[in-house]
Amino acid sequence: MKFLKYLLPVYSLCIIVSCNKGTDNIPEISKGTLTKDWKYHNESMNFTIQLPNSWSFIDNENGFSKFIPMNQNAPGTILTEGKIKISKELNITQEDAVYPLFSISNNSLDEVKSGLRKGDLVFAVVSSPSENAEKDIKLIKEELKKQFESNSDYLKLNKENLEATNNLQFGKNDKIPYLKVSIPDINGNITGNRMYALKNYESYNLLIIITYTTEEELQNIQSLLSEVV
Repeated sequence: MKFLKYLLPVYSLCIIVSCNKGTDNIPEISKGTLTKDWKYHNESMNFTIQLPNSWSFIDNENGFSKFIPMNQNAPGTILTEGKIKISKELNITQEDAVYPLFSISNNSLDEVKSGLRKGDLVFAVVSSPSENAEKDIKLIKEELKKQFESNSDYLKLNKENLEATNNLQFGKNDKIPYLKVSIPDINGNITGNRMYALKNYESYNLLIIITYTTEEELQNIQSLLSEVV
């Protein structure tokens, strides 16, 4: 799975949450479908989102990342109906524990490689040890705080993030919890931000990963998520 190939290397975090419930009780989850005009629908989680035609869809089906501009019709070869079976416990930066639905980018492939990001958005599913999004976010924060104790720059930059309780608008009527992580350069200045938002479906979570640098980029993504139906 290479959907995070150009998204995760910026962040050398290892967020692992142990759980003794296992994953056997997690049902198969729909990968979702995509119409030719880039409307994504997931029947398992019962939501639909119109993807922005000014962005690119990241297709990883053939073993490499292909950026497809969404100002043209969607190819019929991507996001055909299928099922996901979660078998790994919650670990949001380990690729085989994060099960992708789709990822889109407001960048070209060259811009992503060079680090000149203008915003990335990933939808995925992960297991839920607590069967509650707020509790899962809290577990992730506790693990992060332990790891940041050995890195003063990360801890200083993210002290408020780890203490904050935040919610993200998802559709017109739903607010879901998220964790923000800021990444410092060698001088301790912020070089980028990542948000991990969870929407719970009992034994698993919808995971939304937002990567951004400026507040304008974040606002554009928040506006997109608010239109989910």
